[in-house]
Amino acid sequence: CEEKQTEVIPSLSTLMGDVNGDGKVSAFDARIVLQFAAEIKEMDEHQFKLADINEDGKITAFDARRILQIAANS
Repeated sequence: CEEKQTEVIPSLSTLMGDVNGDGKVSAFDARIVLQFAAEIKEMDEHQFKLADINEDGKITAFDARRILQIAANS
């Protein structure tokens, strides 16, 4: 019997704030953004665009706070 391996390819979310690509904005997304702002975690270009809520070209704690507010209102 041949063992089959599968790879899950995350969808490219277009939902602003959905940094982890799971289709919803959550506190986990805000955590990722904070980690990036603190230079603990890296993001690719697509994630950067989704995380930059105020579209100022920077990822800061403000973006994380706004993502958290969006998640709380969802």
